[in-house]
Amino acid sequence: MDLTNMTREISPKKVQKDAEEAFRGGYFCSEAVMDAVRKNFGLNVSDDVIAMASGMAVGAGRSGCMCGALNGGILALSLFFGRTEPNGPKDPKVNKCMELTHELHDWFKENNGKKAVCYRAIRRESGMYVELWRHFYWC
Repeated sequence: MDLTNMTREISPKKVQKDAEEAFRGGYFCSEAVMDAVRKNFGLNVSDDVIAMASGMAVGAGRSGCMCGALNGGILALSLFFGRTEPNGPKDPKVNKCMELTHELHDWFKENNGKKAVCYRAIRRESGMYVELWRHFYWC
């Protein structure tokens, strides 16, 4: 990926706002995160990065497992830090990506109000799906 024209300084709050707007506009969380990252970083990558996030939505294909917002964040990290060569498990590039992914996972779990990464656990409160504003608060 060519990063020469990438925006070097971004506002995390703007990325969040743009992801929320993309979600309200019809994207799932994972797609919205990728759309906001692509736009805010000024990445010269195809819309395919949004399409590849589609299956990660609603806990991975509506299975209710890992939250789509977290999945989208992991995809974004992988876009920047992932590898494209099969250099084995000791490849420093893949290990850095794994380290950052683990850090994002732990941060997400600690800061979403539910201490969970599971879509079902995050979205349910007293057996009912929560309001949209709480969805944004937790994600």
